[in-house]
Amino acid sequence: MADDGPGIPEEMWERIFEPFERAHRIDTQPNSVGLGLTVSRWLARKMGGDLVYQHSGESVFTLILPIP
Repeated sequence: MADDGPGIPEEMWERIFEPFERAHRIDTQPNSVGLGLTVSRWLARKMGGDLVYQHSGESVFTLILPIP
């Protein structure tokens, strides 16, 4: 699935995976804590994979997992 919105600024592509980091204004999503991507990437890496963000016209998060 892809999102055709404005995307996340390139300088934040790695920072969004840090705890409590958010790429949007706080008042636009008051219930967001900023841990979802951190936990998701941590779990992916614990399984030998990764979670990455890319934007080239569309925002895409890709979960990469090894084949056992």
